[in-house]
Order: sequence, then structure tokens, then C-alpha cells
Amino acid sequence: MRKKEGVLSLFLMVIVSFVLLGCDGNGSSRKDGHISGTALSTNILTQGKDKKDKSALTKFKSLFSVITPANAQGPSLSGIPVDLINSQGFLISSTTTSSQGRYNFNNVQARTGYTIQFNEDPALFTTIDVFSNSNVVLNVSLNIGNEILLINDYEINLTRGIALKDLQTFILNDLRITRFSIDGRTAQDCIKAENFTDVEIIIAGNIDLIGCRDGIHAKNRAVINLSTTGSMNINVDTNRNGIFADNDTIVTFAGPNIRITGGETGIIGNANTVVTLNYDNDCLIEGLKNVAIERKGLSDIITNGCAEVNGI
Repeated sequence: MRKKEGVLSLFLMVIVSFVLLGCDGNGSSRKDGHISGTALSTNILTQGKDKKDKSALTKFKSLFSVITPANAQGPSLSGIPVDLINSQGFLISSTTTSSQGRYNFNNVQARTGYTIQFNEDPALFTTIDVFSNSNVVLNVSLNIGNEILLINDYEINLTRGIALKDLQTFILNDLRITRFSIDGRTAQDCIKAENFTDVEIIIAGNIDLIGCRDGIHAKNRAVINLSTTGSMNINVDTNRNGIFADNDTIVTFAGPNIRITGGETGIIGNANTVVTLNYDNDCLIEGLKNVAIERKGLSDIITNGCAEVNGI
């Protein structure tokens, strides 16, 4: 692996968050990450909020659908070199964009602070994080002559849950991210944290915890904070409990819109736990089989007037 000249010094100017990259909680660095995206030209760049863009309006049919704030439309850039560089400045892999402007990197090792560089130009780069069992989508628009790079979409989609224990942390604070999702579809919990662990996810886009056993499963003094900004949503839709908090844990959701649906119970709080939902517009808690909220022990569940729907 050769070292890319001029990239490391630029990268050091960019602040990136510390992230526990082994999402299964063991700090592993398995090569199961995937990066993909599309490179477009900025010559014809329109924003999704443009009233003339009728197609963009279809994204807003459901309040809790995935919302993409900006959609670049322009000619695709084919044959553009794309380099993947690690945090030490070494070239890991190279590819070129297809006729549709698409690029892919497969079997990427989980690491913080990769640099994606376009057209071998030190000015046309950005940094991303890669997790175990993750699909990272980075769509960009480039003006190669003027050395301008715009990020249209930066998504992190995990195909397995995050499991932490014994002082481990997962901290992701990046307002460039338009969506963070965990699509479990398994018997795992989306986020499981126990024994003095800390989870913090702060982004500008949607946070979706879908198809897992429990959306949040927190025990023994774990602290979990999920926060999103703008007009985005926190959406939890799971097979058992939306949130299960036990034994001195703190769980906080903050965002314009919050929806928590548990196949059995929406939120369970037990033994000195504090669960807080802070929202600006709409909030709904559903327990499809049991109740929306079940309080046990000295738990404090603060919903700030969130609507509750109990099962039959």
C-alpha cells in the first residue's frame, strides 16, 4: 500500500468522532464493511426542496418515511478515479466511476476516519467512518475545474445490532449524515448496552431502528442518547419492546418527531431508570400486544405528552 501525498495533512484538519467500530461489542476490525455512491456534476444541481421538483414531494407522503433533504440532479461523472485512504494516509483501494457515475468498495475493514478522494485531487475529498456489518452510502456532486465537492447523501446502514458491555462506548456525532439505520431482521436487539456503557448518536437525518427484538435494551447504568435535527425523525419499530430500560439506566430521545412501536410493549422502565422523550412536533408510542408504557419499580418515563396507543 502506497501513501497518498498531500492527503494526510488535509485530513488532520477535519474533526471526526471517536467510534467503537466493532458493532458486536468486541472491538473487532472485520472486513465486512461496504462503501458505495454516485458522483455527479454540479453543473445542473437542484435542491429537493424546490417547489418545481414534483418528484421530491413524494418523499413526504408519510411523516415517518425516510426523508432526503437534498437531491442532486446532474450529469453523472464516469471514469473518475476514486481512492480509499486510511487515517494514516495510506491508499487502501482504488476504483473508477461507472458510466452512471457509481463506485463501490467491498470488504472494507471497520475503521474511523477513512478519506474518500475523487479524481486524484487533494481538494476533492471527505472523511467517513466504516462499521462492522455496515453499508455506507456517499453520494457527491463535483465541480472538478473549481475543486468543489458537495455531499448530497451520507448514510450509514447497519445490518446487525450494536452490542456493548463493560465500559464500551459508541459515539457518532456528525451532522453531515442524512440517515443512520439498524435493520436487524433478526433475534438481536438494535442497540444493547449494559454495565456502564455509553451510546451517543447525534446526526442531522433520520434515525431508524427497524425489525430487531428490542429497539433499545439498556441495563446496569448504561446511558443512551439519540438525537436528530431539522425536520427528521426517530423511528423505532421492533418485534418485542421499543425501549427496555433496567437498573439505573438513562435513555434520551430528542428530535422533531418520535415514533416508538413495540410488537409487545412500547416502553418498559424498571428499577430506577429514566427514559425521556423530547420532541417538537409529533410523538407516538405504541404497544401492539400489551401497553404503550409499562412502569416498574422507581422508573421515571417522561414523555412530555406523547400520544399512547395500547394493544388489545
